[in-house]
Amino acid sequence: MSLSHLSLAPALLPLAALRRHVSAALLEDPAALAAGVYGSPALREQIARRLMRAGCAVDAEDIVVTQGVGEALELALRQFTRPGDLVAVPEPASPRTLEVLAFLGLRPLAIPAPQHGGFSVPALAFALRHHALRCCIVEPSFDSVRGSCMPEAARQELATLLRRAAVPLIECELLADLSRGPQRPRPVKAWDEADQGLLCGSLACVTGPGFSVGWIVSRRHRLHLRAARAVHGELLPGIVDAGLARFLADRAFDAHLRRLRRQVAAQTEAWVAFVGARMPPGTTVSAGPGGYLVWAELPDGLDGAAVLPPLRERGYSVIPGAAFGSAQPLARGLRLSAAHPLDGVRERGLAALGEVACALAAQSRGRGAGAGNAGSR
Repeated sequence: MSLSHLSLAPALLPLAALRRHVSAALLEDPAALAAGVYGSPALREQIARRLMRAGCAVDAEDIVVTQGVGEALELALRQFTRPGDLVAVPEPASPRTLEVLAFLGLRPLAIPAPQHGGFSVPALAFALRHHALRCCIVEPSFDSVRGSCMPEAARQELATLLRRAAVPLIECELLADLSRGPQRPRPVKAWDEADQGLLCGSLACVTGPGFSVGWIVSRRHRLHLRAARAVHGELLPGIVDAGLARFLADRAFDAHLRRLRRQVAAQTEAWVAFVGARMPPGTTVSAGPGGYLVWAELPDGLDGAAVLPPLRERGYSVIPGAAFGSAQPLARGLRLSAAHPLDGVRERGLAALGEVACALAAQSRGRGAGAGNAGSR
């Protein structure tokens, strides 16, 4: 069992509402459920309305629907790059981003991310002066590594910097709708006055992987993106398209979001407390201001990857920080996911993680004491 997987527990998904809307779509007009290339007007209209509420000036014609955010990211990169190009990514970065870059033959340039996530704007400005960057990728809202959220002032500063440098931004949103604050963060796209960047999003972490619809937003590049999707993408299932369009138009969707935010906030708080009580002294356990990811950073001298072999022997796995970048503090990290409530199986898994980490910490202290004794002799 993975203690890091992003998929929500079935009990948190709006399965009854989705079933109702899919059934209604089938009864209403079965002939209208043919597969499509870039999304029906009804679905794109609903996505556009939600993005306008988030501060983006878009309409339905600016949206290309995809099969999840992974396909959206790949299409976006194909729009701006060719193999061998240099692409700026924050460190830490999601494994999905690094895998897509490698698949397309692109070279990532790691830019240190501050504690609040996103890019360090001064570090990115330095990189723009010294490297020929083709584009930048960022996940500013509750990123899928530590759940960090880039402040609004930094988003504005980033948009201004990239506009002046004429370098496009590919912005990815997975967990942006799951803020624990009073409102959803505005995407960097809200300040993209030149419309040079692309906004990629997905419903997977709200409706579940079975309805994992994604999208790309761009007025300037929409025709190229439609053509690219026709060449590189699979047809979108009409029944999923129609069911989601109806659900997004229903007030029940906002009710589901409010309920889901409360549930994952409570789960995340419970995971942080449970993990923090079982890890070795000196471990920091934290969660961002939205989403449901938990980041555990082990004390100095411990490597997050070292917990994997003994933990797997007990039937559990986690994602170590080294999967997200090469910076030394990341090597001590572990990403956990509070996508499920703390049931008995997960409590046993987290307890096993704590036991393994405490045993490694004791071994590290023993080696340190042995080295000290040898030095005194």
